[in-house]
Amino acid sequence: MKIIFFLIKTIFVPLIDAIDKFGDLFNLKFYSQNKRISNVLDGYKTHTTEDLAIFVVYQKNHIPFYIKNVLQVLDSLKVNVLVTVNQEIGSEQISWLRNETSKVIVRKNFGRDFAAYKDAINIANLSEYQKLIILNDSVVYFSKNLKDVFETMLSKDKDIVCLTENYEKAWHVQSYFYSLSKKIFDSNQFKEFWKNYKPFNSRPHSVFNGEIAFSQKVLSKYSSNRYVYYSVSRLASLASIENQNNNLFIKKYFDLVPINQLQDNIDSIFLNHEEDKEKEKMIRAKVLEESFSSLEKLNPSHYFAFLAPYLTNTCILKKDLVFRGTYSIIKTKNALKLLGLEDSDIEEVINEMILKGSIKNLSLLNKLKAMVGLI
Repeated sequence: MKIIFFLIKTIFVPLIDAIDKFGDLFNLKFYSQNKRISNVLDGYKTHTTEDLAIFVVYQKNHIPFYIKNVLQVLDSLKVNVLVTVNQEIGSEQISWLRNETSKVIVRKNFGRDFAAYKDAINIANLSEYQKLIILNDSVVYFSKNLKDVFETMLSKDKDIVCLTENYEKAWHVQSYFYSLSKKIFDSNQFKEFWKNYKPFNSRPHSVFNGEIAFSQKVLSKYSSNRYVYYSVSRLASLASIENQNNNLFIKKYFDLVPINQLQDNIDSIFLNHEEDKEKEKMIRAKVLEESFSSLEKLNPSHYFAFLAPYLTNTCILKKDLVFRGTYSIIKTKNALKLLGLEDSDIEEVINEMILKGSIKNLSLLNKLKAMVGLI
C-alpha cells in the first residue's frame, strides 16, 4: 500500500497537475487581470486610516454570519476593506458589500485565492497604508473575542502577525489570515513576487509557488519579528497551565483534538492512580507532552482547530475540517458546543460542512486527487 501511495504521489500527482496547468495556458484569464476582473466598484464605507484589509470571499447568493462578523469588527477598528468576490455571489450581495466596504472587486473564479490576492494588491493603493491584513473566507470567524484577534493583527511593533504557521515541507505563514507591516509590502521582494506570480488554477501551485514561496522569498527576511496567535509554543504553554489547574482537562483535551491513540489508556491510567495525586499529575503532563509532540508536526490549522480556540478563548477555524477527514460531523458539533458558541452559528457551520461533503463521497479519481492535495 505504501508503494502504491508513493507511486501516486511521485507520478500521478505531477502528471495530473501538469495537465491541468497546461490547460490554463489556453485561457486568456491566465494572462490578463482585465479578463479575470468583471468590475471594480467603490464602496460607501471609507475610513481615514493607515490600515487596509484585503478580504477574498467566495460565496454563492449568500453572505454568511462569519463574513459579517469580520466586516463589523474591521469597521469598529476603522480599517478600510477591499473585498474581492466571485460573480456567483449575486448583485444583491454585491450591493450589500459596497455599503460595508471601501471597494469591491468582482472577479471570475480563476487562479484560487492567490490570484485574487494578486489582483487586489495590484488595484489597492498600498502606499497610503502602514498595515495590511490579508484574509479569506476559507475559515469561519466566530464573534467570540474576534476583535482581540484583529487588534493583535494590527499591532504596529510586529512585521508579521499570523493566525497559524506551518512547518510541513518548509516553514510558511498560512495565508488565510495574516498581516504585514509597510516595511514588507513596500519592499522590492514583495512587489517582485506578486508581479511574477503565475495565477494557475492548480492547488499544489497555490501552495508551493504561492504560500510557501511567498514565505520563503519574502517573509523569511522578517520572520524574527513575527507573532503567531495560535502558535504551538503558546498553545503548549496554555495547555500546561490548564492541565495543572484542572484535573479533568486531559479528558476534555481529547474531545478537542483528532488524535486518540492514547484515549483508550486514559481512563485506566486515572483509575489506577486515583489515590496517587502526584503520580496522576505527572501522567497527565506526560500524556499532554507526547500528544503535543505528535500534533505539532502536522497542519496546525486542522489538528489544533478546536484546541487553539479553547485555550485562547476565541474561535477561528477552517471550513474543510470534515471534508479532509480530520474530524467527523459529530465531533465537530460537540467541540463547537464545548467552546460555548451560539447555537444558530453552530448549526449554520455544520450545515455548510454537511453540504460540502467529505473526500470519501467523491468519485474515485477525485478521491485520489483530494488524498494527495490536488483538490
